[in-house]
Amino acid sequence: MAKVSRGSLFHGCSGKMGNLVFRTRGNVTTVSKWQGSKKTKPSVRQEKVQGNFGRAAKYAKEAIRDAALVALYTPKAVDGKSVYNVAFADAFHSPVVEAIDATGYRGEVGGTILIKATDDFKVARVSISVFSGEDGLIETGDAVVREDGIWMFTAMERNRDWEDCRVLVMAWDLPGNVGGMEVRL
Repeated sequence: MAKVSRGSLFHGCSGKMGNLVFRTRGNVTTVSKWQGSKKTKPSVRQEKVQGNFGRAAKYAKEAIRDAALVALYTPKAVDGKSVYNVAFADAFHSPVVEAIDATGYRGEVGGTILIKATDDFKVARVSISVFSGEDGLIETGDAVVREDGIWMFTAMERNRDWEDCRVLVMAWDLPGNVGGMEVRL
């Protein structure tokens, strides 16, 4: 995609002219070749992306009408990005649980599990479920975020079989996307 310079006749234009498509966002005008209409049926993966795209667009439209969300997204709306763009990207990408550190958990009340969860904007919530070796739920609860951005869960129940348990961590972002990871101790 080529950028149109400010002094150009086409600066600030938007729309289609011949085989060219002009788009203007902020003070930047870009021009690209028109792709034409597609005659092939989308693949399953493409349909999934299209569904996610529609869901993200719907969320972004709702977000720009919500003063609290506008206040959150506005600081990231820089370099030609709008609040809509930032909200759209947030809704399009799910959070990722990158690491679970259970070295501080030995089945005792007060034991801790540390979680590194990231998102392109903000991780809003992290929950943990601890299951026994036979998949019986021992406890579940929310982690709290520390100043360094690491989430910490503090055990409230005793777990005698902690060496054979599994820990399921789920992370949510503001639009409600969820990502997770499971480890066996």
